[in-house]
Amino acid sequence: MDEKRYRGSRLCRLLGNPVAYQLVVFLDGDGPLTPSKLAKLTGRQISTISSHLAKLRAADVVRYDIRGREVRYLKKVTMIT
Repeated sequence: MDEKRYRGSRLCRLLGNPVAYQLVVFLDGDGPLTPSKLAKLTGRQISTISSHLAKLRAADVVRYDIRGREVRYLKKVTMIT
């Protein structure tokens, strides 16, 4: 399997998780959000959110911006959702 197809299959698997997909949808609609805000919006534990954000970061779906002591995540890929 070539690299492009492999990355595509990993992305599909990642976004097949309802929590990860929900995070991408919130980041697409509400702009940059902190992990704690995402936890409140989804009703999930912050550790769960952080784990999914790390996987989304590794797949180049989201990126983060640090302002002072605050870390805000935003969607990096425009073709999703």
